[in-house]
Amino acid sequence: MREHDDDSELATLRDDAAMLRAFSTLGSADDAPARAAIARDWADLGVSIEPSRIALACGRDDALARAIAALCEPHDEIVTLTPGPPRVTSIARLAGVHVAQVPLARTDERFELDVAAIYDAISERTRAIVLSAPHEPTGVVLTEETHDALGALGVPLIVDESFARYPLDASLDRVPSVLARPLETLALAISSFEIAPALGLAWIGVGGPLHDAEDTLAKLDELAIARGALSSALLAATPALLSSAAVARDAIRARIRRNLDVLRARAEVPWVDAGWRACARARNENAGARVCPGALYDLPPGWVVLSLLTDPATFDADLDASF
Repeated sequence: MREHDDDSELATLRDDAAMLRAFSTLGSADDAPARAAIARDWADLGVSIEPSRIALACGRDDALARAIAALCEPHDEIVTLTPGPPRVTSIARLAGVHVAQVPLARTDERFELDVAAIYDAISERTRAIVLSAPHEPTGVVLTEETHDALGALGVPLIVDESFARYPLDASLDRVPSVLARPLETLALAISSFEIAPALGLAWIGVGGPLHDAEDTLAKLDELAIARGALSSALLAATPALLSSAAVARDAIRARIRRNLDVLRARAEVPWVDAGWRACARARNENAGARVCPGALYDLPPGWVVLSLLTDPATFDADLDASF
């Protein structure tokens, strides 16, 4: 289930007319208004960030590739989690970066982040810990305890927060962004315009000690020259796109809440803190248009991953075929 697989569902939930209006006036290639709009949008997650600490990228995967490249040289290493999407290991290995995978802890009711296991996986070559929060596909989020424990490891953090706006079962101590609490270590938070991934609008917020953050932003600027920049039309449209996103985001929240409740009534589903995905045990791992075999995420046999964004009628039919 790649990003574009959800795009037909997103099209039914967002206001494409408003998005087209956002592109009606072409602007210059100045990215300052776009970065300022992103900083305002991020404030909804409790993040107070200067626009100068935001770097733009051409999509979510490109943002992750830039973040890894800013912190790692070939033959360096990152620590990441399993189960998880193959995109993280693929992007790292394309950059010549080694990957150490740490299993999430699992109880009967939920998956959990195991900070002690992450610490044990850190080596002399480790340059970053790469996570998603909510984690894909389990929905695990950062809590105040895990956020502070990760920060205390002294290794830079790269956290993809593209779906952090969609809490489901999350507890009150959820930390919606790695940048929402003070950090003693460098942290790169990745996010994107998640309701229209085909636009390729993504960004990286840099937090942590001033000197480390400035060095990393300088590297991200160099990478922007090499990897390319957003079009002037998209830069000009970004403030209007973000300001018009609330209705679509509300519709997505209602859809994923409904589908998770229906799924939970039919199957064994671990706790899902947030996000658009859910893991479940199924009798048929290969049934349903939006049911993905868990093996693609390194889940054990008998597990599947479902998109909670699916149209309810299709979602219910997939459940009939799989559970």
